Amino acid sequence: IQIRPAEILTKPGETTKFAAVSFDKSGRALGDAEVTWTYEGPGASIGADGSFSPTANAGSIGLVTAKFGELSAAARVRIVPELPLSEDFESYEEGGMISWWIGVSKAKHAIETLDGSKVLKKLADNRGPIFNRSRVYITPPLKTGYTVQADVMGSQVGRRRGDVGLINARYRLEMYGNANRMRVMSWVPGPRFEKRIDFSWDADRWYTVKFRVDLADGKAYPRVKVWPRDETEPEDWTLEAEDPQPNLEGSAGIYAFSMAPLYYDNVRVYR
Repeated sequence: IQIRPAEILTKPGETTKFAAVSFDKSGRALGDAEVTWTYEGPGASIGADGSFSPTANAGSIGLVTAKFGELSAAARVRIVPELPLSEDFESYEEGGMISWWIGVSKAKHAIETLDGSKVLKKLADNRGPIFNRSRVYITPPLKTGYTVQADVMGSQVGRRRGDVGLINARYRLEMYGNANRMRVMSWVPGPRFEKRIDFSWDADRWYTVKFRVDLADGKAYPRVKVWPRDETEPEDWTLEAEDPQPNLEGSAGIYAFSMAPLYYDNVRVYR
């Protein structure tokens, strides 16, 4: 038997109808099979007719299984919540992992307790640039006009510091640890657009970073605001840019290049 569709991306309020098709030993289709449906995963349910629906506005992944006698088949499900969404990592166990973000893995990341709070750590274990660099995508492509916000902190190991950033609508914000520089850029596939400024931030201190991209008059306006987390948000933007060839959509995410450990907390995506 075979489940159709074999993999879905869904959100609260949507219903997907799964079907199971049977085949003989020569691979000839025999038509729909009367199967027993089950779902393994949080925040969703599946009916006896194969109708699958998320039951909570929360992100998760899971497995839909169809059983026909001794035969079984499975389909993968990824659920992404509607905006606004936020993640403070407190619901995860030490050493756990966020299953539904794309690009996050135990090879590069770890959930740890730091100063009594759970955070997402970008590892720095000297295994080379492939492991140091990380692009994690939280949402599917969204229409430009949303904000990505997070608390970030970078440590220092000897003279080495990492680069930390956010991703918004295929624009990437990078805050360099060693170079005392900040930039917003877009790749297609080389750096098509870039705006950089001189900027310094202290090691071992939490900062709140807000990255917003607006569309107006056929242009995109990436704007960045950075301030120490224990201080009041400033009125002025730290960096403002104008792109005459705007990205009209893209996924929200976080970025890192970890020459030394980097940390994220209180990640938010909202309009």
